[in-house]
Amino acid sequence: MNDGRNLSLQELIELKAKWLEEAVKEGGIEACIVVADQLGQPVKLHYPHSENTTAKEWRSGDVKIALFKRQTYWLADAEKYNQECWFTVTAKEHVVCHYFQSDDKLQKRNNLFVPGAWMQSVLAWLPEAHRSLRDIVNTSKEEERQELLSELLIGISV
Repeated sequence: MNDGRNLSLQELIELKAKWLEEAVKEGGIEACIVVADQLGQPVKLHYPHSENTTAKEWRSGDVKIALFKRQTYWLADAEKYNQECWFTVTAKEHVVCHYFQSDDKLQKRNNLFVPGAWMQSVLAWLPEAHRSLRDIVNTSKEEERQELLSELLIGISV
């Protein structure tokens, strides 16, 4: 039985890239972000220059996702501030995923995704995370609709 311990360095590098590529393509990375962002609990950060960073932590059994988001420097070409998002997933105290993404495509990080049963915990909560996201969007649209009704004086005799 080949459990991978005899793979060469090049084969291991290729395997790491393949696992990450599959996780991105099949939605595993996005699922981690959505579940942690929608269902995670806010975490207070206590380090210098963290005022532009939000943090959330989500747990289910032995699986934990720590998610961070922040706005950094101005991207002149895009005419907006760079948005960064990164997270780490641990399962049974092992780092099974860490991922960094940024609007600034020049920033590259050593991302990792190790497939395993831990992903089932994340996927089990994904429908609830999507419901939460839909509720937020619907609430936002209704608030915007109410503001526009008020601005246009709909239902008010003037």
